[in-house]
Amino acid sequence: MLLKAFLTPIKKALLIKADDLLETIRKENDVNAYFSMKEMNKMLLASEAFANVVKKFPIITLFTDSDIKAFTFHFNFEEEGAKIESFVKADDNSDYQKLLDATMQKPDNSFLSVIPISMKYIFAMSVNGENLMKLEQIRKSVNLLSNLPSMDKLDFRSIVNSIDGPVAVAFSAGDGMNISSIVNDNWNIAIAAKTKNSAQIINQIVDFASEMGQEDYVKGGRHVYSYEGMPMYVGSKDSIVYAIRLDHEMEEDFYTDMQDAAIALPQVQ
Repeated sequence: MLLKAFLTPIKKALLIKADDLLETIRKENDVNAYFSMKEMNKMLLASEAFANVVKKFPIITLFTDSDIKAFTFHFNFEEEGAKIESFVKADDNSDYQKLLDATMQKPDNSFLSVIPISMKYIFAMSVNGENLMKLEQIRKSVNLLSNLPSMDKLDFRSIVNSIDGPVAVAFSAGDGMNISSIVNDNWNIAIAAKTKNSAQIINQIVDFASEMGQEDYVKGGRHVYSYEGMPMYVGSKDSIVYAIRLDHEMEEDFYTDMQDAAIALPQVQ
């Protein structure tokens, strides 16, 4: 079943006053939670395990070591899925505000043309890469990736800068989405992004794959590789760059081949 309700933040609704933030937890929701970032940071900083995670994923500090003051979380179960709301207290000129400026436009449906219909869970948001790269946490994450062994073939800075539109992640699993599937990496996944330089990015990926010892094999206009014994398809269509991993040959339809697909699929707005 498609996830029809997502976290749907609206810029002005997220940056709210403290009293309004407390008001949100008085609603009749199935789940309510209030978090003070100051107190949460104290707890996280005392954890050696968390410190090690931050070294690997500095983007986490955008939320844990930032100018966000507090946030609430609300969860309601509905017939066809679940509705999640989150309200954040932060200053107008905060890093969090910059993140909203870079990601909170409504994504168009162009990414659907590269998503196989077996992918039942889809999340999409619109990203302005140039604005995203203005955030220190994003720059640190990109630099970290760029400095990994053999990663010099992929210019992550230019890739992120060139994103201009929807970024989508879709996935499914043959035995259902459960802890075992996640731990054993036993799921199908598709990643798609609208960019200004799709051909250049594909060339970088081909060079990187070659560096990793995988010859370039093209089938049906897609570059085909192998990852963990599963076929990996890389290509571009209408400025959308995508990578799709499936546990079978990709001979299925895409969402744009289905009537009313754009209406049925969820989006972050």
